[in-house]
Parts: sequence; C-alpha cells; structure tokens
Amino acid sequence: MVEDAEGPKFSGRGNDYRVRIRNRYLFALGDAYVVQPESVGDQVNVSTDIVFPDGMAWASDLEHQQFGRRMTFGDLRESVSIAGDIRIVDAGGGARLAIRGTIDSRNDAGWQESFQRISRAQRDYWSAEDEPFLVTIVTSAPVAPGSISCRRSKQSPSA
Repeated sequence: MVEDAEGPKFSGRGNDYRVRIRNRYLFALGDAYVVQPESVGDQVNVSTDIVFPDGMAWASDLEHQQFGRRMTFGDLRESVSIAGDIRIVDAGGGARLAIRGTIDSRNDAGWQESFQRISRAQRDYWSAEDEPFLVTIVTSAPVAPGSISCRRSKQSPSA
C-alpha cells in the first residue's frame, strides 16, 4: 500500500495531486504518473491495455478507445483513472460518473438524474453528438487547509 504522503505529487494552483493506491482504492491523474519523453509529441497515437482483478470496478477516460476514439499521448497524460470500491453511474450517451464515497444529500439515482440533465444541456448547447466522457466524484478529506480540487473563476461585474 502506498500512502498519500509518501508518493511524489503533481501540484498546481493549490491542488495536491498524488497517485493514491490503497487496499481498496486507486486514483491517478495521468500528469502524476505518466512520463513523456521529449521525443514523443502529444499527438502520437497510443493504446492502453489495463487489467484489474475480477470484481474490481474501474473507470477511466482511457476506456474511450474501446468506443473507437483515437487516443494520443496527450490523452494519456491528461487522463484520470479510478478503481476499487467505486460505483459507476451510466447517464446515457456515453456519459458516466465514477463515484467513491457518499454525500448525505445525494444518492446514485439523484446523481444520475442530475448528470443526465447537465450532459444533455451541454450537448444541446454545443450541438455535440453523444460520445464517451467520464466525470469522477471522490469524497475525501483535504490533505491541508485551503486544499481545493477545482477553482471557481471570478466573474466579472455585469455592465
């Protein structure tokens, strides 16, 4: 088992990203574990073959290649993978949520309904076709005061 504090981290804008490998859980952002040689550009085609034990749930945007999507080294470096004691909620049209942990105010049916509505609105707005994409929801305590996973941009005052 690799504890969070022992591994190297990829930090950016207040985030503390480390590959997390526990007995029942794995979470990894590509930037935290993929090494890109200088001679390999982001547009170089790649493929992946990742195998987990039977019965272990796994979700990654690297799975998109099985739907015929071209995968590049840039996709690998920008990927997210989550496995273990997670739940995968299918929102239709290729949209999936991978959830670890619980939030008292939302069950999986609520997540599914909300994500279906959001993903459909997003696709309608951009006139986009259905295609695979993954959103991960990981509930865990922050590693330090002020830690964040995303930052809301400041909105400019309206004129």
